[in-house]
Amino acid sequence: MLFVDERRYSLTADRVGSESTDQLGDLGVTGEPTRPVHKVRTPGQIAMARLLRTKSAVGAAVVLGLLILTAVAAPVLAPYDPVSILPGASLAAPSKQYLLGGDLIGRDVLSRIIYGARLSLAVGVISTLLSASIGIVFGLLAGYFGGKVDITIMRFMDMLLAFPGIFLALTVVAVLGPGLMNTMLAVGISGIPQF
Repeated sequence: MLFVDERRYSLTADRVGSESTDQLGDLGVTGEPTRPVHKVRTPGQIAMARLLRTKSAVGAAVVLGLLILTAVAAPVLAPYDPVSILPGASLAAPSKQYLLGGDLIGRDVLSRIIYGARLSLAVGVISTLLSASIGIVFGLLAGYFGGKVDITIMRFMDMLLAFPGIFLALTVVAVLGPGLMNTMLAVGISGIPQF
């Protein structure tokens, strides 16, 4: 008995008997129905395909990639040492020698910007990791225990959300004192409710 597979429109033999399969085998018709092969995509592949269709996401990824590349290659890209004082560079206008000019002390501004990318990325990554780790733990505790634990954690998050983020960060820095680690801690604490 012959039938047409609706997906591929190819003749196939039904498994009624081996005689019909053998006779049709000479004509190039197989005993197994032909089915289109669908590649199974993982959720990560689906998310990446969606992300790559969004122009703003691709643009942001390019800018972030360039920033990371600049931070990694800072010793190669920077024309001068970012902390060395150069003679004649004090408040120098942009020129061939100093592409973005010089600062008040006489340091090359371009070199300082290139090396500053390292510090900016470090602050952003560490602050986000701190916020995410604390926020996720609080969220898991609130969801698992519920009841009074959930209410207490939610009131703490409401308290953090009541203040603007920059005001909360400045308050933490004022209490802990200035410094890079305290700044990362302050930004991390102000970002906890987002997670």
